[in-house]
Amino acid sequence: MSMDLNFWKYKDNTAHDHATVYQTACCDGEVMEVLEVLPIDDILKKVTTTFSN
Repeated sequence: MSMDLNFWKYKDNTAHDHATVYQTACCDGEVMEVLEVLPIDDILKKVTTTFSN
């Protein structure tokens, strides 16, 4: 079984349109101006440490 988790963070004062973000950023891989850049390396390190077993 596999699972695909998608995370994003909206920039301040932007409209929240989750369906559009999911389709455009997650599925189509397009950069969206309404989203912050996430610290992916830091997040992956924390996940690896937390779920090391």
